[in-house]
Amino acid sequence: MPNASLDRKKLKCKFDYCTGKSNDLADPSLWPRTQEYKRRLSGGTRAVAAADISRLPKASGYYVTRKYDGEFGFLVWDGKSILTINPNGTVRVGLPCLDEAGELLKKAKVKSCMLGVEYYVKEGLTAAHPVQQIVSILRNPSSKKELDRVGLAVFDVAENEGKAVGSVADVFRLLDKWFAKGKLVHPVEYRKTDKIDGVLEAFNDWVVGEGSEGLVVRNDKVGTFKIKARHTLDCAVIGFSEGTEGRKEMLHDLLVAIVRKDGTFQELTRVGGGFTEQQ
Repeated sequence: MPNASLDRKKLKCKFDYCTGKSNDLADPSLWPRTQEYKRRLSGGTRAVAAADISRLPKASGYYVTRKYDGEFGFLVWDGKSILTINPNGTVRVGLPCLDEAGELLKKAKVKSCMLGVEYYVKEGLTAAHPVQQIVSILRNPSSKKELDRVGLAVFDVAENEGKAVGSVADVFRLLDKWFAKGKLVHPVEYRKTDKIDGVLEAFNDWVVGEGSEGLVVRNDKVGTFKIKARHTLDCAVIGFSEGTEGRKEMLHDLLVAIVRKDGTFQELTRVGGGFTEQQ
């Protein structure tokens, strides 16, 4: 069973919201478990271009979820305390959406659980750079009112009272049961469909029509797929970083740039996904 307590004297706080590091946790195993969960999540998800939706395997029981353009967190609830950790080891407590999640889990009499969540800007989001907007608030909120703009979309139940959850249907049954009445915290928006046309319809509604980042499509029999509009860009690799601990001497991410007409490099972004273990 997880232990979500931590040394609050070491936290950096602004208003009622506090952040810390993994070594502030009473349970040192939570950070490695967060990293392992994220690796399994990424490794078990296949990327599919929007143009290839029709090529998805034919199967019943697809759960199609809206992909939120935010910051991933691994939520830990031990029956009394609640927090999130991200793969970099940052711990977050005291956000209004997180406190609401704890109240709802307590009301549902959940003894403990570990959940996959996404922080995102729920109110006042502008069209440009959604990730940067949520990261800016989480790093340095300007007011308590700004913290109320942070939403928490819950997309997975990694563990419920010490046990794995059997099926995708069970995951969404629990999420609906626990968070359907939430205001700042809620189950990720989803649809159930038995036809590929239903996946395409969700893509057209959410991504094309409303500008969402993409879809995540889950099925117990054929796996998990991430669907986005595909854009191709030729970049130069100008740097890289290595992994740590169990992934030492392995690639962590690449730093890429675009090349200007005068031959200079414009730094673009880091690329940390899509690599196989062999690569």
